[in-house]
Amino acid sequence: MQLIDKELKITEEEGDVIEIYLTKDKTPVAYQRKKYELLHLCGMTEEEADKYLLETPVPLELFYDLDVGLFGVDSEAAACCDIFNPYSGKPIPNANIPEPLPPSPRRTVDRIIGELEDLNTELDNAWKEGDFTTEESSLIEDARYDIEEGLTKLHKITDPDEDLSGD
Repeated sequence: MQLIDKELKITEEEGDVIEIYLTKDKTPVAYQRKKYELLHLCGMTEEEADKYLLETPVPLELFYDLDVGLFGVDSEAAACCDIFNPYSGKPIPNANIPEPLPPSPRRTVDRIIGELEDLNTELDNAWKEGDFTTEESSLIEDARYDIEEGLTKLHKITDPDEDLSGD
C-alpha cells in the first residue's frame, strides 16, 4: 500500500477523475445553470446547448480529506485556480498553479490600461443611461476625453516600437 500524505494537496497525481453527465432528471439545477451558461454566455442555440449537454461530460476530480470526507472539484478549476476545502474553508495547496510572476512596471501599466478602458466604458454607459444636466454631461465628456488621451499615451509605453515624442 502506498504511503498516504496526511495533508491534502492538489497535484497531478492526487485526485481521481470521474465524468458526470448533467441531465434534466438527475441533476436538474446544475443542468439548468450549465444550459443557461451555454445559451447566454457562450452564444449557443438551444439545440446546440442540448446536444452539448447530452454528449459532453463534466470531469470532476474527487478528493478525500482524511477523517472529514469526500468532495469533488471541476477538473478545469483544479488545474488553474485556488481551491478551498469545503469542510474547513482553508485553501488547499495546489501544485498545478504556476508561481505568480513578480511585479513589473510594464505589467502594472498594462493592468492600469485595462482598468481605464473598463472605467471609460462604464462612464459612457452611465452617461447614456443617466439623467444628467447639460453641464454634468459636458464634464463627463471632458473626463472621457482626458481618459482617452491618457490611454493613447499609455499605449505608447506598452508598445516600444511606437514613437514617444508625440509628433
